[in-house]
Amino acid sequence: MRDTLHLAILLSLLVRSASVAASAPLNDDVLGLIVFKADLLDPASELASWDDEDADSPCDWAGVTCDPRYT
Repeated sequence: MRDTLHLAILLSLLVRSASVAASAPLNDDVLGLIVFKADLLDPASELASWDDEDADSPCDWAGVTCDPRYT
């Protein structure tokens, strides 16, 4: 059941990213974080900032630290 849920989430993200691929495709790091988030329990909504709508600046997401050499 859990694998099916992960697959459904991944497919929905891939379809969504494919539909906007011409304007702003999700990079592998953002997609990985979104899929990782889907497997977490977050009752306090600590990861609410992890949104693929704001994929341009995942370094601003709660708990994400980016190395300035790679941003």
